[in-house]
Amino acid sequence: MKRRRLALAYWVAALALFAPSAAYAYIDPATTTYLIQIITAVVITLGVAFSVFLYKFQMFFANFRVKVYALSAMLFSEKGRNAARMKKAGKQNRLPVYAYPGGVLPGAPYPPHAPADATPGQIAAAAANGEAGAPGRHLKKRLHAALPAAAAIPLTFVVFGVFDLYIGNQAEIMWTLKDITGPVLAVALAAFAILAAAACALRGRLFDVFVSILLSVLICGYLQGGFLNGKLGTLTGDALAWDEMAAQIAGNAALWIAIFAAFFALGRFAAKAWRTIAVFAPALIIVIQLVSLASVLPPAVAASRATQQESAGIHSETGITEKGMLEVSETNNIFVFILDRLDLEYIDELARDDPAALGGMADFTLYRNNLTHYSRTYPSITEMLTGETTMFDVPAGQYFSDAYQKGAFLPDLRGRGFTTKLYMEAAYTYGDIGNIEGLADNIGTVSYRVDVARGIKKLLKLSAYRYAPLALKERFWMSTGEFSDFAGAELSGDALWRTDDARFYGRLASEKLNIATDRGNFAFYHLNGAHPFYSIDENALPVEPNETGMLPQLKGDIRIIEEFAAQLKELGVYEESTIIITGDHGYNKDLSHTDFMPLDDAVVTALFVKPAGMAPGSGGGVSNAPVNDDNLRATVIAAAGGSLSAYALPYGEVPEGSPSPRTIYHRWYVTPNRCNVETFRVVGDANDFANWEQTAVAEARYW
Repeated sequence: MKRRRLALAYWVAALALFAPSAAYAYIDPATTTYLIQIITAVVITLGVAFSVFLYKFQMFFANFRVKVYALSAMLFSEKGRNAARMKKAGKQNRLPVYAYPGGVLPGAPYPPHAPADATPGQIAAAAANGEAGAPGRHLKKRLHAALPAAAAIPLTFVVFGVFDLYIGNQAEIMWTLKDITGPVLAVALAAFAILAAAACALRGRLFDVFVSILLSVLICGYLQGGFLNGKLGTLTGDALAWDEMAAQIAGNAALWIAIFAAFFALGRFAAKAWRTIAVFAPALIIVIQLVSLASVLPPAVAASRATQQESAGIHSETGITEKGMLEVSETNNIFVFILDRLDLEYIDELARDDPAALGGMADFTLYRNNLTHYSRTYPSITEMLTGETTMFDVPAGQYFSDAYQKGAFLPDLRGRGFTTKLYMEAAYTYGDIGNIEGLADNIGTVSYRVDVARGIKKLLKLSAYRYAPLALKERFWMSTGEFSDFAGAELSGDALWRTDDARFYGRLASEKLNIATDRGNFAFYHLNGAHPFYSIDENALPVEPNETGMLPQLKGDIRIIEEFAAQLKELGVYEESTIIITGDHGYNKDLSHTDFMPLDDAVVTALFVKPAGMAPGSGGGVSNAPVNDDNLRATVIAAAGGSLSAYALPYGEVPEGSPSPRTIYHRWYVTPNRCNVETFRVVGDANDFANWEQTAVAEARYW
């Protein structure tokens, strides 16, 4: 037995060497360790099976040797022959017994699992039914059957669920492992204590039902969270079309019901198998998850140190701040506003819904044939700022590092004497703050207090979303936006930048723009735009998500930019400012979810440009010139007075009939754990999907 345990411990330790690749994206409820869990389960199961086989193999030969020895003694010694005759006579004369309240009566077998103080009816029922938790079962035996599941449930749904979600979405979450470890373990221990107390209190058939429910919930939840969630994907803020998932929901519910029925049937008709599963299955799940957690915890702890904890709930973090957000130059300003998911169709829809909504954009040229290189925020914004692309063949962290080291765009701007201020969140755009050291002037260190309790509640809700059956998931669905603001008031330093359009507008309206320098000024603002989570109305005021929508929020963001432009005019610097308004990507509304389908229609990103030197009311119009992010960088460098020898043409110099090809990459999930990348070559009008030629499809190694 000791050797078997050592062998099992060896394989468990060996499996801990496997670790999954990291990903940067929206909040993702999927487990980061499914492969490790599969490998662990297979190895442990095979190891246990081999150990059992080896044990039985050894016992077979041991018993065989004993029987041969006994047979030889009986055949070749007088003492052995006498013992055999006495044993045979005893079997013939032995009387069966019945139990009755005052003792036993001859005539019937006494069930070995019925206690001595059981009534005749209880004994008869136990003998006839072979119940898993026979009446009066001793407390020790009940706990032996119930405690593994009672321990595995909080470990799975609370400890592993929360830690795995934290590790998989660490770039999105403001608190550290040190913040959550104590409270999470306390919740898990409380849940275990409640389940263990229930196991102590229940007896007989109620005990069997209770343990069967525990086992069913554990197995169903574990399978659901790791393998049955299908293409639910990341929480991008888009509400899922639950009404279109009726078939999947019904099939998923049927599977849960079947597993529940199987455990109840085992407890009723196969007590021995039920007791074995009650111990082995939870133990296996516990070991699998502990191995998985051990494989991903060390790098998560290391990453967590980037946010220094000063005391309980108070942190000091170095990152992109709001520093200089409202400061402009008296000489040369270049502003780029990225409205997330600003698809051209949304602009057309907005114009149809409210023809006056774009009235403040009269000085801007609308480009109706603009593409971004990517169909999602990561890595689109990084490519905009560096010109470096990825085929998702390296981890996001490595891509960020390489792109900002190699990219010449920001260094060229700074070489022209410009300040460069980047207002964007780390997860989608730069990863580690070290990647943009020396490239952004608004990096700072901020101390702030984190509402850890509220954060843990959100993680527990997200854990429930992961493990619940499809029929109940809508109750636990949440948006990425619900994880974006757990910081209280800053205790020192400028506020960390968060993509919070209402906050941006509030500061703009109350504090106003101000001239702070005579150097060139480049500012890059990433706002929510047309992307859920919807949080502002058409006046850019904060509202609840159910009180607004895509069009009101888009109107609100346009209202923000109109106010920004009006204040530039008041300061007398509007005319000599270059203003670019575009999206980091478009969106194919004909697909139920772009992340899960290959492109089957054009995705064009809206673009508005007001070049420097254009007086109010003197320009505007529409252009069909084929442009993309390469032209954005060229336009900015030209506005800064830099050389274009290493850049494309600025927007205004691209002729409408240009045959120049453009490239766009679309990543989509083939399965929840596998992504493909489509490469398209687009020539001519990007609004016509006939001009999109798919040139390659490759599997993404990292996403």
